[in-house]
Amino acid sequence: MGLTLAKRLVLPCLMLAVLPACVSSGDKPAWQPPPPPPEAERTAQFLIARYAALTNDPKTSAKNYMAALRGLRAPSPELLERAIFANLLIGDVKAASRLVERYSGEQQEEAALARLIYGLEQVRLGRYQSAAVLLSTEDYGGFNELVAESVSAWATLEAEGLEAALDRLSVETEQRPLLYGLSLATRGLLQSAGGDLPQALENFAEMRRLGIRLAVVAEQEARILDHLGRGAEARIVLADFRRNAGLNPVIEGLFRSSLKKEPLGFEPLTSRQGAALAVYILAATLANRTGGDVSGVYYALALHLDPDLDVARTLWADALDKANRRPEAVELLEEIDDKSPFYATARGQMAWALHRDGEDKAAVRVARSAFEKTADRDLSIQLGDLMRSLGRHKDAEAHFTSILTRDTENGVRDWRVFYARAKERDTLGKWEGAEADLLTALQINPKQPDVSNYLGYSWIERGQNTIEALELVETAAAARPNSGEILDSLGWAHYKLGDYEEAVKHLERATELVPASVEINEHLGDAYWRVGRRLEAGFQWKRILKLGVTEEDRTRIEEKINFGLDTLGNVTLTQLSSN
Repeated sequence: MGLTLAKRLVLPCLMLAVLPACVSSGDKPAWQPPPPPPEAERTAQFLIARYAALTNDPKTSAKNYMAALRGLRAPSPELLERAIFANLLIGDVKAASRLVERYSGEQQEEAALARLIYGLEQVRLGRYQSAAVLLSTEDYGGFNELVAESVSAWATLEAEGLEAALDRLSVETEQRPLLYGLSLATRGLLQSAGGDLPQALENFAEMRRLGIRLAVVAEQEARILDHLGRGAEARIVLADFRRNAGLNPVIEGLFRSSLKKEPLGFEPLTSRQGAALAVYILAATLANRTGGDVSGVYYALALHLDPDLDVARTLWADALDKANRRPEAVELLEEIDDKSPFYATARGQMAWALHRDGEDKAAVRVARSAFEKTADRDLSIQLGDLMRSLGRHKDAEAHFTSILTRDTENGVRDWRVFYARAKERDTLGKWEGAEADLLTALQINPKQPDVSNYLGYSWIERGQNTIEALELVETAAAARPNSGEILDSLGWAHYKLGDYEEAVKHLERATELVPASVEINEHLGDAYWRVGRRLEAGFQWKRILKLGVTEEDRTRIEEKINFGLDTLGNVTLTQLSSN
């Protein structure tokens, strides 16, 4: 249908009416789009900052939050809090502190993190009375409340004495074990700094009775005992930590000095040092419970209070590494110099961070250079582990052998090194030597689940000592009931002994725990076949092909898919499923 005459006349008129508004006879358009409103750029910066924070780019986040704040006299507490947090996340405590100073009054009052940093800054500057009042009278909420309370107690110790400091702390009971343990640690450290050494020792002993062990607490307890002339008890405390909590460079150094009956030295903590330790302990607790790199905010605050607290650097770097912020982790670890007891630990961490970032040559170079400088035994073990992870199995075996030679000369027997060499020997086809190392490792530590599982599984695969192998794997599974790898070994042991129903039970649980394991899925498929669940066996084997397998694995799995585990001639699982 065509346009009516009226419409034909109106349309050109409308077009002519519009043209003058859009076009002029000059070179420039007469009409310009209006400039964006003043808040548009700020909103864009805020959104970029939020997106960067969500995509693990805290540097970009901090930069854009700062840009969004520029020129604002009274930002919203939410924007201020986000900008402070972003700067802390990249370790720029000075920038965060400047923000707090710039926005006092109402903005600071409504931003809990800003008030907390202001209180901590008072401690750093030695204004203890001001810090004590500020940190104990405000509502900080959640985790920050714990930080504020602990730091307030340390500030009060300096300003009003020990009794007033202890009054600042909440009374905790064993009904809340974590908070009770933290309370015991804080009280004991305060008492050791305030001169009540007997009561400090009682609180530290109570922590050990409850199975709660902190290196900073064990260090203080040992130093106090030695200071009081109770060196034998100090050695017991240090040995207990080594046995139940693992290696710590400070504890190792004290233990060696204690064995030589050298003075361990005791100096009461300053309030500033104590406040830094309080923040550090809570940050480590947060890291253990939540993961990620949020704990780095509080490690940064602890280091701002006490720049010599290298243990905080190592744990902060660990959090950054786990958050795939490895260049930042390496940069942080480089700040630890060779005079620190944590130097070797830091260099080991740095090597692994570089390795995980694909810089393998640099990783080995860092570890080897640090070992040559320190002769640190634990770093030497890590160097061997690095060689193993790079596929340098001959070099790794030789390296572990050299460690064992030195250990023999020094009267040391460490199951970890025998276990590490055993794995290398097994990989190199030297089973007899590997078996001997595993047996030695079990002599040293009879209940070690990794060794029990490895030896038991290896015997099962070779058809050796099957009953003893089953016992070993059962011991390992009892120690680690949620380990998919160990449950796989247990299921496979039952399979090899012909107890297929029991095998299925353990292997099903193992695949739930490690769903992407080719080996575990194949074992489950085999067990299904043996109990007559052949369609499920086929499904299990087909699933493996989607996991990414080698050509050798693919050929073997496809043969199982086509013919199962029995001699079926030309009958395939596809034909079985269609009947």
